[in-house]
Amino acid sequence: CMTTRNNRELLVFGFLNDKHINILIPADLIQFCLSWYIGNNDKWDFKLTNSTLKISDDQITVTQKSRFSWRTAFGKDNIGIGDKKRWVLKLERNKSNHSKSLISCTRIGIIPSCIVYKFYHKINHTGSFDINVIGSYALSGGDGSFWFWKNNRKRKNVKYGKSIKYDDIITVELDMTQVSNCILSYSVNDEDFGIAPNCTIDPQQKYKLCASFKGFESLTLLQY
Repeated sequence: CMTTRNNRELLVFGFLNDKHINILIPADLIQFCLSWYIGNNDKWDFKLTNSTLKISDDQITVTQKSRFSWRTAFGKDNIGIGDKKRWVLKLERNKSNHSKSLISCTRIGIIPSCIVYKFYHKINHTGSFDINVIGSYALSGGDGSFWFWKNNRKRKNVKYGKSIKYDDIITVELDMTQVSNCILSYSVNDEDFGIAPNCTIDPQQKYKLCASFKGFESLTLLQY
């Protein structure tokens, strides 16, 4: 079954080969060209996202307008084997947020799609997504730690990046092009944190972007 990405790859690769048939084009350059055709076209999902979060009409900004316990938003895209996805997001403080702290406690990561569809109501009302879902991974904005499930039994965290501040640009990249080596990585304001540790991403699963909020904050998917 050909995916949209497969079709776009064939289109771009075929064009490059046809126009430069006698030139060996570096793979990184081909991927760069391809990125202009794929882009970051994910949206926040109205149906799955907690109803206390407000999603903009264009579905690229999700906002926590009240001070509740953790509430979670989910992206629409399902990323699986053969896919490589990059999300670029901007975190902002709402006008209602009068905290003197510049650091956000928002958690951003990925979650198995099949679990979201079955248990999204429970996930949305019982804490941050990484607390409840085995197989999920999250960067914690509060201290830059990375949360994961050890042996799918015990939730743990390790030192990884830095705290996320308001107006930061966060990049999340999920690379599932290699069956034996699926990779999750983060960067903030172009500072690369490298490959997230202790990730055992299941190539048989598909994953969604997700973010959990606790304060008056908004998160925008930047389009490119």
